[in-house]
Amino acid sequence: MTRDRQAAALDRLRARGNHLAPVMVDGRVRPKGSDKNPAPRAALAAPVADLSPERPITRTRGVDRLEGHTAPFELLIPAPAEWLNENYRLNRWEKARRVKSWRSAAAMYARRAGLPAGFGRVRIDAYVVKPVANNSDPANWAPTSKAVTDGLIDFGLCIDDNRKHVEGPFMHDGGKGEPALRLVITPLPTNVTAA
Repeated sequence: MTRDRQAAALDRLRARGNHLAPVMVDGRVRPKGSDKNPAPRAALAAPVADLSPERPITRTRGVDRLEGHTAPFELLIPAPAEWLNENYRLNRWEKARRVKSWRSAAAMYARRAGLPAGFGRVRIDAYVVKPVANNSDPANWAPTSKAVTDGLIDFGLCIDDNRKHVEGPFMHDGGKGEPALRLVITPLPTNVTAA
């Protein structure tokens, strides 16, 4: 999907009053709430993360980790293939094709958006946006969010997607719109261990 089509999809979400629509400028995700006071054009070329001396980059197991960065990020992944659903019984080749499409799309959109990498721990909330407004069970779409989470790990969001590094993905209904998976990624403190 080209950037123009992605921008058009985001504009449609915002026009419908979808308050969780990601804020993207020049292909980069900006922290949640950034649309209220847009930055001047010169500041938009800067990386998303605040790399001031108060938030130094350290090395942990070969991965850069942003210390103290707690602002949530939002990332919209337009559906690259059919959804994976707990209720679907697919043959293994079709399932593998869909998983590969979602996984590679997640890594690609995270890279294009300039999402920071190397967090110690994150929480992922996934909002399923579908073209039909019906009563569906968002938890049924968990296989899709698992493939997307694996793509974010491939990108380098965290070291691994086990419980020590990733909370979730927690599934939510994202309302009606262009088929997409909208992620809200919240960095968590690394000094708290999972039970």
